[in-house]
Amino acid sequence: MKVTNGGTKTTTFTYGDTITVSGTIKASGTAPQANTLAAPGKNQAALLLGGTQLTDPVAVAGNGSFTISYKTSEKGIQTTGQAQILTVKYGGSDDLNEGSAACSITLNPKKVQAEVDGAITKPFDQTAKAHVTLKLAEGALVNSSDDVTVSAPDAAYEKTDVGNDIAINLGTLQVDGNDKSFYQVIAPRRREGGDHPKRQHIHRRHGGQRRERYDKDRIHLRRYDCCEGGRAIPQGGERAVCGTKNDCPSLWGSCAGH
Repeated sequence: MKVTNGGTKTTTFTYGDTITVSGTIKASGTAPQANTLAAPGKNQAALLLGGTQLTDPVAVAGNGSFTISYKTSEKGIQTTGQAQILTVKYGGSDDLNEGSAACSITLNPKKVQAEVDGAITKPFDQTAKAHVTLKLAEGALVNSSDDVTVSAPDAAYEKTDVGNDIAINLGTLQVDGNDKSFYQVIAPRRREGGDHPKRQHIHRRHGGQRRERYDKDRIHLRRYDCCEGGRAIPQGGERAVCGTKNDCPSLWGSCAGH
């Protein structure tokens, strides 16, 4: 038998691929006997995993040739990443006995990219906890109905003091949903002077609140008021950036009222 994926001979597949098994049934020296299989029937073949029939029976040509295709999106084969045995069962004919043949395949989960969903915002509370909402990349699911969600419950700022361009460590991603075993979720990637596959770079708002804005692959710094005596002070129509202790000393301690 020959096992292929899209015309390429292989035994390793990814969830979403189609497994195609083809071959030719040949005569043996044993005289034909009555077919004892309920399915597949006479002049038919089907693909099974253990005792479970994965496909409807297909017709076997007069010369004994057959082709059976199975879409892994139907989830009849688990993504174990280890070898699994598929069996082609043949129902026999007037001239040939029923029989079977086996092949080994490996099915791996599909790798999908997680992305930041919306703005990253948090009132300044002197803690490292970061509130990051994630989603899977558009079109990543094999079936639109697949139940998979991703979150970053341990996401945290690298430091708790006020400053600019503070990185966020996402920690271990949490993947949930009935179909999570069919996917391998990859942490978001951000290009901020280089690749940082497991962190998001953000900018913190000064004077009691920090806000971050996500825009494609860049995070942009906004200009905010300095804080003085617990109030945000407009600076001549423009908002000043409190980047150093000299710019806005009160921000580098605690900002009363915020």
